[in-house]
Amino acid sequence: GQYFSKEFKVIAKECKAAVAGHTASWLSLGLKAGAGETRDLLLNCIVDELFHINGELPDKAGFEQILADLREQGVTRLAREQLNQMLDLLAERRKTQVALTQSKQRAGKSRSADQARFAEYEDLLAGLVPSDFLTRLSPAEAIDRKRYLQALAKRVERAEHGPLKDTDKAKRVQPFAQQLRQLERKEAEQKAGGSIAAPCREAVARYRRMVEEFRISVFAPEIGTAQPVSEKRLKQQWQQVEESCRRVE
Repeated sequence: GQYFSKEFKVIAKECKAAVAGHTASWLSLGLKAGAGETRDLLLNCIVDELFHINGELPDKAGFEQILADLREQGVTRLAREQLNQMLDLLAERRKTQVALTQSKQRAGKSRSADQARFAEYEDLLAGLVPSDFLTRLSPAEAIDRKRYLQALAKRVERAEHGPLKDTDKAKRVQPFAQQLRQLERKEAEQKAGGSIAAPCREAVARYRRMVEEFRISVFAPEIGTAQPVSEKRLKQQWQQVEESCRRVE
């Protein structure tokens, strides 16, 4: 608070306006928080990113360097960029949710609704941008999540015209998605019992990203992946996860 207090007042005001101006998008998340609390969560999310706070506080020299960088680059400009990234993600989520709901309604009318398929899409949507995304995602991650949402929307659209093709494609992703679910359950248990060691956490995060990129390559290749990804690479990364996480158990 003692650093950049004038700038943070401006940013807090913009966060408040961002919450008030996008009410429908915030509501569609199913947020339990009120407007004031949502503004604080949004502000904290941006501040954590600006100061590189990711569960660990920097040392004095590191902190001085962060302050110098922020002065040079302009705190307000950086904060606005990050605020826009979070709002873009929120808007994309709502857009995807609307497309999914409409597709489900159309399928219902033509009696071809595949309950399991739509349940999977809804799970994916909730996993990409959960209702508590402000405490779980950073603005940097929001850029990738937006692409993952776009890929999901494309998938939903294509599946409407070719549900069997969608089922075949899903079979390619399924083993990796299943491993990811296992990992997430394990992660939740370990978090409850204390912190997870950095090498394990990083290997898991990389695997999670690769699974999402693989989904893009399978269901919506025109969106483009951020890294080369294939079944073979995923298997190699899974071994990396097992090694990194076994080492610290």
